Amino acid sequence: MKNIFTALFISGLLVISSQLMTSCDKVENPVVPGPELDTNLYPGNWSDYPWPTFGANTNTDRNVLIEDLTGHKCPNCPAAATIASDIETNNPGRAFVASIHAAPGDAFQGTSSPGDGEWPYYAHDFTTEAGDAYVDDIPGFLGNPAAMISRTITNEGGNYTHQTSQWSTIAADILSTNDLKVNLQQELNFYPTTNGLFVHVEAEAMQQVSANVSIVSYFIQKEVVSQQKDGAQTIYHYHHHNVLADVISPIYGEQIFSSANTGEKFQVDFSYAVPLNDSLNIDSNIRVITYAMDLDTYEIYHVIQSDVLP
Repeated sequence: MKNIFTALFISGLLVISSQLMTSCDKVENPVVPGPELDTNLYPGNWSDYPWPTFGANTNTDRNVLIEDLTGHKCPNCPAAATIASDIETNNPGRAFVASIHAAPGDAFQGTSSPGDGEWPYYAHDFTTEAGDAYVDDIPGFLGNPAAMISRTITNEGGNYTHQTSQWSTIAADILSTNDLKVNLQQELNFYPTTNGLFVHVEAEAMQQVSANVSIVSYFIQKEVVSQQKDGAQTIYHYHHHNVLADVISPIYGEQIFSSANTGEKFQVDFSYAVPLNDSLNIDSNIRVITYAMDLDTYEIYHVIQSDVLP
């Protein structure tokens, strides 16, 4: 959850940036300062770390993020998850789902413990600090199931979360309008011997942007097989899709700019110690969802997804 460069490197970069500003009043590809990376997660000499080099970003499409606010004891949530998955399937590479188990309170989120009537079922705790923060901080939570669709507001009363009947329409409108303000690309380096994951993100302003924009990276489990209420029954081997397991960045991201001119590029980098648990198959089951967000309005300008080990 930490940024990349040593004090000496950043000092050197600032000198170079100062020279660029003197010559052209603009910093090209500034690296966002932040806390140091955990260099111990790289299994070698840090001086040999393979920093990525970003080429030109040829993407021209704004993607959409469906944050499915769900719960493993929510009887209507499997049907909602199918709607989210269908949007993703019907818009390959442009729509992504993050299943976030969260609600104010734990009616649908609660877990069992030894000695109660449900044990050992519903023992997996899907909740996260980030998910709890989002449903508490972002206005208009409707209850499970609901979704934030790139955190845009529609005419449903000023809510950021939307009923299932609206998800497809809102997602389709974002995709067809295709207003790409901030483009993104990312490179991942993962080291199984240390469980060290490094996330490198380049953001490019595609138009004049006057907003406080941050970069958020989600640590996602592609699939978790566990229990799920479905109507009056329990599905004992339910396949939970694209589950938010943690946030690699700060919960509301690392701010990259407060305003940007068309073509300006910014790079931010994070490190993360991948947790070990029984439901996590590191070889094939983890990915990173990264998005650019307006810190003042919560709107997600663009989102991308990468598998850690394709």
